[in-house]
Amino acid sequence: MPEALQTVERHGRVLYITAGWRHDENDDDALRHDVGLEGEPLPIYEWFEDLARKAPDLFEAHHQQQDEIRALKGLYRARLDPAIAALRLMLAQREQDPDSTFVKEEFQDAVEALHALRHRYVRQCDRIRAEFTEKWHPLDHPQVSRRVQQIEGMLREARAVLIAGGHVGVLRNRLEFFGFGESLRQARRRGVGVLAWSAGAMAVTEDVVLFHDDPPSGQAHPEVLDRGLGLARHIVVLPHARQRLQLHDKTKVALLALRFQSACVGLENGAWLAEQEGTWVNRGQPDAAFRLSQDGEVHLLEKADA
Repeated sequence: MPEALQTVERHGRVLYITAGWRHDENDDDALRHDVGLEGEPLPIYEWFEDLARKAPDLFEAHHQQQDEIRALKGLYRARLDPAIAALRLMLAQREQDPDSTFVKEEFQDAVEALHALRHRYVRQCDRIRAEFTEKWHPLDHPQVSRRVQQIEGMLREARAVLIAGGHVGVLRNRLEFFGFGESLRQARRRGVGVLAWSAGAMAVTEDVVLFHDDPPSGQAHPEVLDRGLGLARHIVVLPHARQRLQLHDKTKVALLALRFQSACVGLENGAWLAEQEGTWVNRGQPDAAFRLSQDGEVHLLEKADA
């Protein structure tokens, strides 16, 4: 992160967001040490929790919105399991009979069914949020609008914004609630750097994907959490992939890569991704970023000079 920050030529303070740490949001001594005296927090987790006291109706309505999305996710998961099972079967059939036209057609249909399921789930999440926004207009609420104005004022004078990891669902929801998608897009157009890692990197993509091949709760498939901020496009970010994924299992690697139309990229400590002519390249340690391919192989991401 310090190396990437040095490439930002704009002057100003460095803002950082640690909402994913939840109640430990202010335990930022290590981050302050890396950023230096120019660092300033954006405590959006604390600001959101403050609504419980100052705007309880809005706070409760937002929790009800999240309950609706959680209920929707249960339906999404119920459909996801058989859809992945079908794709796994078609993948095995394709390996046994790669020249069969019928197998190729059924395989492609199974892939498209998973794409359609993902798109439908995200659109339904969008609809739930749109209904909440139409009813409550949260960004116009006095307790929220003053924070949004404060955020925009700080962004106008900022050099860069750092987004740390932690609980990706909490982080993504707080960023979305305070309108950071549009605010950060405008800031980037002014030359403000946006640097994110771990769950922060997940939150700035188009699709936030939860993944773990051997979770403590038992068998689970990678799944879409929700739409991200969309600042980093055409990429699905998989932090700590070597720990969380069975990358030696070509079938599992292929199943994950086939499910998303964006590049699935694993990240380890030392990775530094940057977009270069429409392609994501690694400016960090050469073995710290890799792409999962649809044939089940894992390839190091192209290296580029900083």
